[in-house]
Amino acid sequence: MKSKKDWIIVVIVLAIFSVLMYVMVQKPAFLFGTDSESSQGNLIEDYPGNIPEGWQIVNIENLGMIAIPKTLEVREEGSTLDVLSKSYNEVVYKISGLDEPNTDSSMVIQQAGLDAREDDSFASYARIMINIYNLESDELPKRSDRLNLSSEDLQLLKEDSDSTLEEASEYFGCSIGETTIDEVYVNRMNALKFTYSRTCRDNPEIYVEQYKFFNSDQIVEIILSYRLTESDRWEKDFSRIIDTFILTN
Repeated sequence: MKSKKDWIIVVIVLAIFSVLMYVMVQKPAFLFGTDSESSQGNLIEDYPGNIPEGWQIVNIENLGMIAIPKTLEVREEGSTLDVLSKSYNEVVYKISGLDEPNTDSSMVIQQAGLDAREDDSFASYARIMINIYNLESDELPKRSDRLNLSSEDLQLLKEDSDSTLEEASEYFGCSIGETTIDEVYVNRMNALKFTYSRTCRDNPEIYVEQYKFFNSDQIVEIILSYRLTESDRWEKDFSRIIDTFILTN
């Protein structure tokens, strides 16, 4: 039977290919505090008062909550952009021969006005993708478990993810900048955080942060990305968004 560490290594590169389909730095601050003695119920009850003023609370079905500023919106399922994006992904994966990630649930958050095709919305690029993978086995760490990965473990995971990124980027005509990997702690949950930048063909360079949370038989992947040339617009808010993510189930 695989150990928890083996399972982490097996699943850590899930959905790398899907990230590259979208033409789109520090360790997280602890929004709710790491030493709080309040119960999970209090954490949820206090949630509205802990998010930045004016932000929208987004409920993630059967999972938890995350909050976003007014400059972002949740992509409406069945919208023109949603249908086109899914159709495009299916075609590309079929042509490429790559395996499309099998997510049980997913959500896309994008710059406000994009679903309504407002002209101003096309002048920028920002994405948050939330992918949920439910596994048959419960061999993964619980969300509060320390991963306790050594520097050698982290280096092995980095090499695996770099190899996957290189394979995908070669097919999609992208180049990948420097990558990093860290074990981080977000609202009482342990996670692995990857960062890198990518440039695909003639498109602007994109900065990417990818978080993987483990919860016994579930992996929650949150991917945040924006154009580096638009850091002044997105960096501050994006650095706070991950700190609003909590599990409620």
